[in-house]
Amino acid sequence: MAEYTRQKGYGVGKYVYEALSAWRVYHFHDTSDTARVKKTGKISDVDYLREDASNLAAFLYLMQRKDVKHYQRIVKTIQLVIPFFKDFVLNPTPANKDTILLKWKDNHSDMIFDADDFSDGSLRFICLATLLLQPEVPSLILLDEPELGLHPMAISMLAGLLKKASHRTQLIVSTQSTNLVDDLEPEHIIVVARDEQNGESTFQRLDEENLSYWINEYSLGEIWEKNIIEVPMKRINIICEGPTEEQFVKRMLYRHFFDSGIVVSASSLDGGFNYESLKHHIIQMLNSDKEAYVTTLVDLYGIKGHYPGYEANKKKEALVKVKAIEAEILTDILAAKKLHNKKFIPYLQLHEFEALLFSDPAVLEEWLSLDRELPAGCFANILEQFPSPEHINDNPLTAPSKRIIALAAYYGKIDDGVSVADEIGLATIVKNALISMIG
Repeated sequence: MAEYTRQKGYGVGKYVYEALSAWRVYHFHDTSDTARVKKTGKISDVDYLREDASNLAAFLYLMQRKDVKHYQRIVKTIQLVIPFFKDFVLNPTPANKDTILLKWKDNHSDMIFDADDFSDGSLRFICLATLLLQPEVPSLILLDEPELGLHPMAISMLAGLLKKASHRTQLIVSTQSTNLVDDLEPEHIIVVARDEQNGESTFQRLDEENLSYWINEYSLGEIWEKNIIEVPMKRINIICEGPTEEQFVKRMLYRHFFDSGIVVSASSLDGGFNYESLKHHIIQMLNSDKEAYVTTLVDLYGIKGHYPGYEANKKKEALVKVKAIEAEILTDILAAKKLHNKKFIPYLQLHEFEALLFSDPAVLEEWLSLDRELPAGCFANILEQFPSPEHINDNPLTAPSKRIIALAAYYGKIDDGVSVADEIGLATIVKNALISMIG
């Protein structure tokens, strides 16, 4: 319709057609032997850089003669990523002066190389540098995963080129690269997610104010890895005692809650923290993400007497003690000054993470028997001595992890522990846990 109205000279169609025809979608993924960028092309094909860079040689050839300043800028930028690269060798093909083939030379020999002699990542970066540094850029550039195959340093350079080009044109870039995101600012990023109820795509620009706590502690890429910049309406931020609990959240709780349209993120305080430190992080997190709930994943054994309610309840039965301390922590946090978000739910486990692995001792035994044969029923025999997995005693010498290590010294808390929990499954863990973090 836009083309028809343009031909007829109609106003709206003409302008719509002209606008849309100036947009370009670029894919530089194909660097195989049959990629068109490596083939001979027409020397006259220079109107614009093709979407697959198939006319790269002709495009650079014209620029080398008509716009030396921009050409040299492209060459110098390529040299920052490919130090041995000296320059392109751009001449019409001897057998046919109407065609041209991309060739180049390096700093260490007088040999002339073909595009085939570039690595895939190097060739893609050359295409990207040419696109973003050319004299006249398209009015809209769409790039699909430009980081593909690039060295981390090249990705950092690419981020700089994108930001610079954004002052001259509109850029829309899809990426799966945390390295690329690390070199951008929150306002540069729009998160696209799928609405689970109606299947629609939703778009949301990052709010730097809501991410202030996380940005002070982590890079944007790390925040992305922690699932904090997802779009769904409900979010839960979990402060974990250590890296094992953090991985447990990322690998198991995330999937569980995501199916219900809730994004769960985790951060670790690496164990041994005191209450004042935990309180500080809770309040910061509540205030920095006012729409999210905040909770904790801390075991009772790890906390000390300075936790609210600990001394008054330390001699009580385990379940009563946990509930009482949780209530005191909740009261203390909600009483804090300048608290702008009161969506806080304290959670304490009775004992350490490894207690959960005794929810199915047969799975624990089978997993650890892959490396070395263990006595049959060894973990089931331990569980039989207690009312539940979470009751396995917290003596420093007989805590759940110590009991596992005594039988399997090669046990790794993250590599084995979280994998075993995944094998057991949340349904079994929740069924056998006295205090449910899910319910």
